[in-house]
Amino acid sequence: MIEDEVLFTPHLATIVVDLQRTMSQVVRESCGLSFLAFCLLASVRSHDGSMALAEFSRKALARENTVVVAAGKLADAGFVLKRRSDHDGRIVVLTETERGSAALRAGFANMFDRLRGTVWSGHDDAESQRS
Repeated sequence: MIEDEVLFTPHLATIVVDLQRTMSQVVRESCGLSFLAFCLLASVRSHDGSMALAEFSRKALARENTVVVAAGKLADAGFVLKRRSDHDGRIVVLTETERGSAALRAGFANMFDRLRGTVWSGHDDAESQRS
């Protein structure tokens, strides 16, 4: 329905860019990760804690090499384990670690708190939870 559609205007684009910058800052402050690395980590979580690396670059607006570098940094820092698939040695699989799990909890909690204090400040808790 037309009343449910949002017209993407330059003003709305500015808001979206500002929101992404704010969330990037929250992620960096709460767990020391770039926004891309945090999204990669969250994708691993959404795939039951283990995901083929190639899956992310296919579904995201990111270059494959950029994703590979982010995955390497996550593995070096202990947020994920990076290994070859048992079935096909060409496939790199990422598996979430406890450190990665803790980073996601902190990142999402801080994002929610920031949104609750800004974007959702005029809404009650039930409305915030639905968003």
